[in-house]
Amino acid sequence: MLLTYSQPLELTNVSKALDTFLKTYMADFWAYLIEFVIVGVAIIATYAIIALALIYIERKVTVQTGWVNTAGYRVWRIWSRF
Repeated sequence: MLLTYSQPLELTNVSKALDTFLKTYMADFWAYLIEFVIVGVAIIATYAIIALALIYIERKVTVQTGWVNTAGYRVWRIWSRF
């Protein structure tokens, strides 16, 4: 079964096809339960991917901080290493 998409992020056809497929083979309760689990796993996976990307970015661009003695004054200085 090929699905045609009019918009790249439109998921209504996919969700309708999955709903129809699950409801033909099992009771409504189990179909809804599986759909909720799929949505929950997708949300957690998206969160994990975003978290890993942010950790990678944070490790890639490290910010070094420290006290620098400039002309007799202690100054808090921040510099970045790229």
